[in-house]
Amino acid sequence: MFNYIFGYLLSPFCLLGILGQDQTNVVQKNHQIVLVFDKNPAAVEPKQGLFYTPNQIRYYGNDLVRAEIKLNNKTKVDTIKINTAQETLPVDLFHNYVTFNYHFKQGDTVFFTFKDDVPLVTKINRPTKPFDLNFSLVAKKRFNEPLKSDNLFRFDKPIPLAQQFNKLYTNYMIRKNYLDSLKKEDLLSTTLYQVYSQQYKYTNFLSTVLFEQRFKPLLQTIPEQFSIEDVINNDTLLYNDFFIQFLNWRYLWGDQLAVPKIVKAQSRSIDYKIAYEKVKVSVQNELVKNYILFFCLQKIYEEDSKINFNSYLAKFKSDVKDDRFNDYLKNNFDDYLLQSTGSTLLGNLSKSKKIEFSALLNSLKGNVVYVDLWASWCAPCRAAMPASRALKQAYTGKAVKFVYISMDTQFANWAKAASDEKLTNDPYSLIMFDSKNAALPKQLKMAAIPRYLIYNKRGQLVYQNAPGPDGTDIKSILNKFLMQN
Repeated sequence: MFNYIFGYLLSPFCLLGILGQDQTNVVQKNHQIVLVFDKNPAAVEPKQGLFYTPNQIRYYGNDLVRAEIKLNNKTKVDTIKINTAQETLPVDLFHNYVTFNYHFKQGDTVFFTFKDDVPLVTKINRPTKPFDLNFSLVAKKRFNEPLKSDNLFRFDKPIPLAQQFNKLYTNYMIRKNYLDSLKKEDLLSTTLYQVYSQQYKYTNFLSTVLFEQRFKPLLQTIPEQFSIEDVINNDTLLYNDFFIQFLNWRYLWGDQLAVPKIVKAQSRSIDYKIAYEKVKVSVQNELVKNYILFFCLQKIYEEDSKINFNSYLAKFKSDVKDDRFNDYLKNNFDDYLLQSTGSTLLGNLSKSKKIEFSALLNSLKGNVVYVDLWASWCAPCRAAMPASRALKQAYTGKAVKFVYISMDTQFANWAKAASDEKLTNDPYSLIMFDSKNAALPKQLKMAAIPRYLIYNKRGQLVYQNAPGPDGTDIKSILNKFLMQN
């Protein structure tokens, strides 16, 4: 029997409705979690843009890398299947710039419906306590938190330090007492009570006050004392986004670890090499330490030199004996990717070939070549992809070749984005190795992507900043060079 969970409008027990019976016929494997989202006509049209983040499911895979799956339920029911080795997996629904937290188990089939464009779990295939499934929604209503957001940044007026501390602690205690009352009334299971208690403690209080020296005297004034060692070395919270973010940004950047900050042209960072070394001797819990070292390794790859990364990759392989990271290392940092040198060396998805950009151009002589420099994380790049597919289709059978070169630093991210953008089987969908140091971006003095290039039939660069595929002039420009020899 399914256990039906009812949401509320003014109180927790007003009926919002149940999904139709035709949606319950979902094939399920024991290691899977199946999420079924009812059609939601009020959903914002899926789109991509610089300041737009689509509604999506977020969770951490077995390798502790966050997965993001976009919802597509405006006109139809959308089903998402998650394979996991975790008995219980934290899953977040990012909807209208508000995050709703859930905790599902292997074998769960879960149904979501939407009332006024607000998500509600209405059905699951096992018994639960009344607030287990929709606690996140209930709590947001309880504390007058927004159920939708416009994604605009707002800044609170500065207040005195003691007043700020007292406000944070009071808000935390109000939420903690509320959780205590739900547990006492048997409305929330023990496991979820413990997880949400930790979430409130970390996100509403500790993330702000624990690692800044200015708050240290004030921490001594409250009844509850917090040990940094206990807060950090809690591997039961791995796979919870609030804990991962706490480790990545509050702990590594905090005064306690004291990692030197690095000021860059348009951003700030920390020296992740020093962070790696400090974490090795500071964090006692093996699972937590392994994760933070893994995160530091990824940041060294993104921000540091190839020589330094190779050195720390060797360190990581020696320091960390944790099989969960093997697939990620193989997919992103194998010899095909790391032992690649050249001025602008490109590789394909199947890892079957490498080719210099100049050699690629030489092989395409006799064709006009339209080059799209993009990346998985670049929202404007992704937003232009439908227009790019249409443009390519318009030149089918003509001497125009479309080349898609990813600037991604992580192979797996490119592979997923290429699949999403229907580029998996395109022979001219390639990734640029070591794009930070490659010759082409330097020659072009590239400061941003997307960037589009046009080469004539003789392999000469004739447009080093060409219009995008959705530009009004792009066809006339391509046609012009198509007519030339």
